Amino acid sequence: MTTFIKTPSISNFKQSCPDFQVSRPRPRDNPLLFLFLVGGVTPSELRLVKDTVAALKPGTQVLVLSTRLLRPADIPELLFSTQRLRPDVGF
Repeated sequence: MTTFIKTPSISNFKQSCPDFQVSRPRPRDNPLLFLFLVGGVTPSELRLVKDTVAALKPGTQVLVLSTRLLRPADIPELLFSTQRLRPDVGF
């Protein structure tokens, strides 16, 4: 006959060691935050993100990605330009 070796299971191990706490990693546990902003970002908005993260979650690194870095002169053009309403079809 075949002899089976009985090995203790993880649940038995947890019951015998109550201090053994295993938790799954969660996204909020990661000290790196990726933030992608579509449409552009101004330097003042970058500073606001940096200060907010430093105040609420110190030790977290923030990587801000954007489609472009906006200057203050770009804002009125983006808000009031009618040229951007025409589709760019490529003809």
